[in-house]
Amino acid sequence: MSPATHRPSRPDARLRAVLITLALILGVGWLVHGLPGETPPAREDGFDVTRHMQAQRVATRFREAVNLQHAGHPARALPIWEEVVDLAPTLPEARVNLGFTLLDLDRPRAAESAFRQAIGLRPGQANAHYGLALALAAQARFTEAQAAMRSFLRHTGPGDPWLARAHKLLEQWPSENCETPASPAG
Repeated sequence: MSPATHRPSRPDARLRAVLITLALILGVGWLVHGLPGETPPAREDGFDVTRHMQAQRVATRFREAVNLQHAGHPARALPIWEEVVDLAPTLPEARVNLGFTLLDLDRPRAAESAFRQAIGLRPGQANAHYGLALALAAQARFTEAQAAMRSFLRHTGPGDPWLARAHKLLEQWPSENCETPASPAG
């Protein structure tokens, strides 16, 4: 064979290198995380990889829902809050935020349920009492709303930014004998 007819097969060598690299990456990834849908291997130090990955997912989705809510997109935030509640059913903050989203969507009964669930998980969750008061007031259940707002006042601190608003709402909401809220002086 002449040198002109025999060339080293560079494309084959490159392809082989790519395949070996890919196999190494997949192999190392499998050792670290397992195949998709598989439970990651237990670690000797007791670190629960699955739990850590779920906590990261909850934190990521929580931030996404907060950002959507603050950007004025409660309808887009709602399914994310529902997912966060499913992923972390004992996290009262997720239920509180779900409740405020439901209030923004004019669903006070569902919001009431979310706030009550948060209070059941953590009775001292002040913002859950505040949200419950708003949900009850939205249903014209002012006596219950006042009780919930007083509970908020008991569970919050003096520096709470919602403190003044809570006092103002308590003054505006009608007493037991009235059916409609008093109009603010102005």
